[in-house]
Amino acid sequence: MSSRDRWREHPVEYRTSRRSRRGQSLTVVLGFGILLVAFGLPLLRDGIWGPCTALEGRIVALNAAGVSFARNGQDIRTLAGLLAWTRPDVELTGGVAHRHVSAQDPLLPAWFGCYLRYWRVTIGV
Repeated sequence: MSSRDRWREHPVEYRTSRRSRRGQSLTVVLGFGILLVAFGLPLLRDGIWGPCTALEGRIVALNAAGVSFARNGQDIRTLAGLLAWTRPDVELTGGVAHRHVSAQDPLLPAWFGCYLRYWRVTIGV
């Protein structure tokens, strides 16, 4: 039985199933796109290949611009204080942020903690 014959026999049911499949596909594509932006934007924006390095770069740039981290949590303020003495021309490796995040949340992977803090710094400032 071809799809045209199924549509003639049950036009409403066939159209509904096609719409629901389209909706599911759209949901999957949108979800993937949101994850891609959330995990890829910090790296592409700063031209860096690691989330902890991107976090350090973001904090150093904001420190150089004189931005206050008062609206962020204590762990972000502590990390900003650790990086406050870093000159903008120094190459960042992500080690300070990696150690700080690992010490704050030992059960959370450091790369994921760096992503979370990157977005908290970006949105909170």
